[in-house]
Amino acid sequence: SPSASASTAATTPPPPCTAEAPFVIDKGARADTGLTAVEIENGKQVGVGYAVGEGIPRVALVDDTGAVTKADPDWSHVKDQESKKDAAMVRHVMRVTPLGLLKSGKMRVGMDVKDAYPEKGKGSYLRCGPAEVEPVISDDSAAQFDDPTEDDVAKLTYGTDDTEGATVDFRDCRTFGDVKRSYVLASQVRREGPGDDHNLLYQWFVDELPGKGLIKDAIIDKRVVKPTADHKYPTAEHFISPVAIQMGDVGFLITSRDGGNIVFAKRNSKLEKTGAAMAMWLGAAAGMPSLDMSNGQVYVLTTEFQKTDLYGVLFAATANPQKPQKVDLQDPSPPTEGARESASIDVAANGDVAVAFVDGKAPARKARMTVMGSDLKQKLPGVFDVSPADATVQEARVVSLASGKYLVTYLRSDGQIHGQLVSCKY
Repeated sequence: SPSASASTAATTPPPPCTAEAPFVIDKGARADTGLTAVEIENGKQVGVGYAVGEGIPRVALVDDTGAVTKADPDWSHVKDQESKKDAAMVRHVMRVTPLGLLKSGKMRVGMDVKDAYPEKGKGSYLRCGPAEVEPVISDDSAAQFDDPTEDDVAKLTYGTDDTEGATVDFRDCRTFGDVKRSYVLASQVRREGPGDDHNLLYQWFVDELPGKGLIKDAIIDKRVVKPTADHKYPTAEHFISPVAIQMGDVGFLITSRDGGNIVFAKRNSKLEKTGAAMAMWLGAAAGMPSLDMSNGQVYVLTTEFQKTDLYGVLFAATANPQKPQKVDLQDPSPPTEGARESASIDVAANGDVAVAFVDGKAPARKARMTVMGSDLKQKLPGVFDVSPADATVQEARVVSLASGKYLVTYLRSDGQIHGQLVSCKY
């Protein structure tokens, strides 16, 4: 009845957040590159890095009103001197990271690329570093470690590094930094020893100058992988999808995925070792972590492969990293199918923590968000659906704006990048 409807409406609380209409940032974005969102101007402007076409980097600038402009990325070295070695190769752009505006007015970007043949093990070219200069890391290997047998490894040249003629394969790398200084986190694999030593040695390291290797104790961590009874090797990847943040004068915090572990390490302002790397077992392959820092506290969020839980932890920048624990989320409509992925975190000026992720199974994958306090306890009553019901979302990022609103950007399965401004009351 009308009176019953009115009574129901009066007792139904309003939604905790209001999302403004989606606006298109760009179209034709590559799914393999995803989105990298970076604050350019203290919450007043956000740079979103992505790629289109055959590996063309782009950066969109979104201000705190939702207005979108395009920056001109300087990728002159990649464009002019790093074309594919073979037309049959496929260019994979792993990340385009906005690093800041150059004096030329162009945007400096980190561009992490892998060219590979469609046939596994045939060969590849890997490069990481700022796109306008010579790469910090490059590898034109024959991909000998894609799926080797023990006999294959026995035939490879042993050495402590590639300068000694050793067969070394760089597996993964990412660029971080700003206009003045950039560095690369990378992983490589080689034979552990000569003779009958057919173990594989995976190493995670940091470098900032092409071919120089001047950082003291550049090796962050390592794993030894032994052949199995069938003379093959476990397929787990080690030290992939690294993430890093600068912690002021304290130095840097870096992390990566390592099978079922998430690995943390701290480096000083010179990127030198300040302690042992710490591997923390989550029980399932971790998603790409998200890091942020505010008022001397470091915040970490991550997900698990094909699971719906969210893991988080906070610790003092001067202390040792702690193991992420399951976050107690009050969520009236958690995903019943698919997984929770693409965790993103950003600490607002008032200390509140904006959290976004992607929930569900295609075609019902949606960008969602909540707000936590500086103690990682939920402040927002529930989890809010940001993206419209008809958007199948691949990846999402959240940034806290100076206006008090939140900018959620997300990549849809059709290649469109959308943004939405969100206001929350709690």
